[in-house]
Amino acid sequence: MHSDIRELLGKKGHVVHGVLPDTTVFEAVKAMNEHGIGAVLVMEKDLPIGIFSERDVLRRILEPGRDARQTIVRDVMTTPLVTVTQRMTVADAMRLMTVRRLRHLPVVEDDRLVGLVSIGDLTKWVTRDLRDEVEQLESYINGPSL
Repeated sequence: MHSDIRELLGKKGHVVHGVLPDTTVFEAVKAMNEHGIGAVLVMEKDLPIGIFSERDVLRRILEPGRDARQTIVRDVMTTPLVTVTQRMTVADAMRLMTVRRLRHLPVVEDDRLVGLVSIGDLTKWVTRDLRDEVEQLESYINGPSL
């Protein structure tokens, strides 16, 4: 839980999928399905200006009955974008996501996108840390192997 986002991205990787603001919702959803992801960043000049997620499809496309082939992502993306730095701890990122009801956090460093973490990434990381801690405690309690 004391790990920072930099460590998580080092294991997970820095690949981020994005679309341009004038991409249609249909094409953005197609890209999300192709990559097996729940959101894409909306990019302008190599910087994220918004995020478009499955939640946006439900609330801003399907419910109001908009045409996904005619609607562009800029008109339905989530803004303002909440970002974090690599120095933020995994625990702090989880708290931020819980309080702000977010599922994805772009990681920006020196005005440059360096990654994206999801609530699933953070949960896996915490689970791994807790498993390691339990193993260390069991080893300590059981003493050295003979």
